[in-house]
Amino acid sequence: MKIDSVSKKNANQSELLSDSDVTGPNLVNITFFGKPSSLYNYMKDAALSIAQRANITLNIVEKCEINQLIKNYVMSIPAYELNNEITERGHKELSAFIMEMQLSILRESNFGDMNRIIVPIDFTETSEIATNYALYIAKKKNSAIHLIHAYHPSPLEIDSGLLDHNIIAAREEKLKKYTMDLNNTWVNYKSDPLIDSHFQIGLAADAINEVSRNIENGWIVMGSSDNSKARKKIFGSVSISVATHAKNPVFIIPVDYSLKPIEKVGFCVSDEDIEDSIITQVTDLANLFGAEIHLIHIKKRKDNIDSTKLIDQFSNHYHKELISYKEIETMNMVEGVNIYSEALSLDLLVMNKGKRGLFQEMFHRSFTKRMAISTRIPLLIIK
Repeated sequence: MKIDSVSKKNANQSELLSDSDVTGPNLVNITFFGKPSSLYNYMKDAALSIAQRANITLNIVEKCEINQLIKNYVMSIPAYELNNEITERGHKELSAFIMEMQLSILRESNFGDMNRIIVPIDFTETSEIATNYALYIAKKKNSAIHLIHAYHPSPLEIDSGLLDHNIIAAREEKLKKYTMDLNNTWVNYKSDPLIDSHFQIGLAADAINEVSRNIENGWIVMGSSDNSKARKKIFGSVSISVATHAKNPVFIIPVDYSLKPIEKVGFCVSDEDIEDSIITQVTDLANLFGAEIHLIHIKKRKDNIDSTKLIDQFSNHYHKELISYKEIETMNMVEGVNIYSEALSLDLLVMNKGKRGLFQEMFHRSFTKRMAISTRIPLLIIK
C-alpha cells in the first residue's frame, strides 16, 4: 500500500489546516512539535510508516520554533497533536511513545485499510494460544490485533439490576495490563503488529459479533474448547455461535496447539462451482505463507467433480504446482477429513460457510461431531 498524498506544512507559513484540507475517510491531520533531530525524525518516520501500512493519508504540520512550543503549552519534546490533544513523550520509553502515537493515528482513521484480527480473551491458556496464533498471522498479514473481553454478569446481578463494579473494574484492569504486556514486546515500528483492546459487558458471542460488524477488513481468531465438560459448554458454544453468525472469517484454534508455520492448507469442496470470492480468500491466504493448497472432496454418493476444472479455477489465482486434489469416499465427512488431514499433516483446514459441505455437517449435528476437527488442527471458516 502507499500513501495517496502527504502534506508537510511549515508552521511559519500556515500554523493551522483549513477545513478544505480535511477530506476522505482515511485522512488524518497531525502536528509535530520538536527541534530537528534524529529523535524528531524517528517520530515522523514512524507516523509515515504506519500511515503507509494502513493506506492513511497524513496532513502534517511541523512546529519547531520555541515561540510555537510556548504558544501551544508544550513542556517537553518531541510531541504530537491529534484531534486537538497534545501528547508529549516526557519520561516514557521511546518504544511506548511511538507505539502510542501509531495507535492514535490508526484509531483516528478507524485503522484505515489495515486488516484487524479480533481475539476474544478470557485469560485462560486456551485464549492465550489463540493470541499467539493471531500474532503469528498478524506479522504476515500486516494486521493490527483487537483484543476483546466480555464480562457476563451473574444471574443474581441481572435479576437485581445491580452490577458488581469491583469485578468489572478488576476485569478491565486485567485486560489493560494484558494488552500492555503484549505491547511491551513490540520493537519494530515498521512491521510489528499493534495491539488494541475493548471491554464490554454482555454475552461473549454477542460482543464478538457486535465488534466484528464494525470492522470491514477483519478476521476473528479464537480458541476452541478443551476436554473439560464445563469449559466445553462455555467456550465451545461461543466458538460455534461466532463461527455460525460472524460476517468475518473465523479461525478456531485447538487447545494445546503448538504454533508452527502454515505450509499446507486444506480446503473442503463439495463441487467445482465455487464462487470466485471464495477461491480468492483461499489463495490469498495460501499466498501469504507460500503454502500448498490441498482441495479435499468427501464423496458420499455418486457425485463426481471435474478435478481438472477445479484445479484450473484455483490456478488462475495461485501457482498450479502447489495445488492438488484428493477425493475421499466415506459416509462420515468429519472422519474422512480427519484421517486425510492427519496423514498429510495439514496445518490449517478451511471450510466455506455455505449451504452444503463439511461445515454444515459439523455444526448441525452432535456436539462431539462439531468439535471433532477443531480439537486437532486450526480451522478457518470463510463466507
